[in-house]
Amino acid sequence: MISIIISAYKNDKYIIEALNSVVKSGKNFEYEILLGVDNCSETMNGLINNYDKLPQKLKILDCSWSC
Repeated sequence: MISIIISAYKNDKYIIEALNSVVKSGKNFEYEILLGVDNCSETMNGLINNYDKLPQKLKILDCSWSC
């Protein structure tokens, strides 16, 4: 299995595009997606949580903690 890590900070514009790209290319191998999001808009959080193309492959990591 391959783990694909996508991280985003205040960049809602490209998250869905990146997820769609993985879905298109990941047909021939087993994979999971680890999506680290920090400071995404409420709209984007809703889109990510309802992203139905990857029902069991997408794991969302909340990276909004501060040091």
